[in-house]
Amino acid sequence: MLFLATLIVLSSSLQSHAVKYTVTNNASNTTGGARFSSEIGIPYSHRTLTAATGFIWRVFHQNAPGDRKSVQKVSLFIETMDGVAYESNNEIHVSATYLGAFSGDVKVEFTGVPVPRDDDACGVGTGMESPRRAH
Repeated sequence: MLFLATLIVLSSSLQSHAVKYTVTNNASNTTGGARFSSEIGIPYSHRTLTAATGFIWRVFHQNAPGDRKSVQKVSLFIETMDGVAYESNNEIHVSATYLGAFSGDVKVEFTGVPVPRDDDACGVGTGMESPRRAH
């Protein structure tokens, strides 16, 4: 679920949907890389990046391009690495090792959608919890 938290930080500064999103699976020969390809995929990842950007702009009232930091490209990499995910320099790195070992719905885990919660004062979850898990 670190993916959404990383994406929120990154997306909150994007200028427009003219941002180029790239997705690269550098671990396609691993269990997690194969699982990414079969259960998540590049087209879904592109849609998720675009939708998350629009969501962040609405939440933070970044309605005009002047309200946003100019970012030309955001890259998502699926890689063999420890941990879950991290963001650096407009790049999101997701662990194929983690995706391969995850026992639930990996697409939901990858996406990390914001979930309304009773204990959340603003009515929107952090996105760090899966909608299929108890809170």
